Amino acid sequence: MTARLDIRGLRAGDLQLSLRLEGGGREEHVVAVAAPTNEVKPLLTLARLHFERQPPRAAVEWFRLAAVAERLRPIELDLFAPAGPSPQDFGVAIARLTAIAGTERVGSPAVLDSHRPEAFAIERFALAPPIPALAKPDRSTTNGSTPLALRAFRPPASIEVICDRGRPDFVRGSGGSEKFGGRVVTLAGPWRLTGEWWRDSSFARDYYDTELSDGGIYRIYHERESGGWFADGVYD
Repeated sequence: MTARLDIRGLRAGDLQLSLRLEGGGREEHVVAVAAPTNEVKPLLTLARLHFERQPPRAAVEWFRLAAVAERLRPIELDLFAPAGPSPQDFGVAIARLTAIAGTERVGSPAVLDSHRPEAFAIERFALAPPIPALAKPDRSTTNGSTPLALRAFRPPASIEVICDRGRPDFVRGSGGSEKFGGRVVTLAGPWRLTGEWWRDSSFARDYYDTELSDGGIYRIYHERESGGWFADGVYD
């Protein structure tokens, strides 16, 4: 199969296997190939990892193997940077991670069409063409300021908040692997966020940015329907 693809200047993409099982049953399997290749060893490794994760329900009596033919992807190397890992090796690494963690935990994060901040999905990972060094954006700052990034807690962490005249005054909780707590020194907000009112999963939240006496700056929010408080992330 790979020899015929080589003659036509093509590479093997996803592998499609039709299995006939003992007792007359049939199964269809698709082995995802992140980087098309005609190297037999990586393809066999991907197939083996796939069947370790999803073994057939019975003994296999007969099978048919086909591959999605794809054009060879040109790779433009950078004159001023070392070459990266082989795309074939990368595909095998993705397959090994998938076998360990599961399909739903390996891939590229994608933003869903939702106003809910924590809404996201995992899509199949695909190699993107490299960006030439001359085309890379200049991220240097000229005003000497340091950017502030929010390290989100996923899922948001439930916290305890004591209010004074309707405003957060004391916060205590944990997010990720760290515990935090203290009196509110500086408070900004609230910013109200609502969405998905047409679904059972509708939400209405009041967000605050809070600087606590422990020195940390956190984004917290109040669920208006349930009355609960949550930490959405910490500023680094």
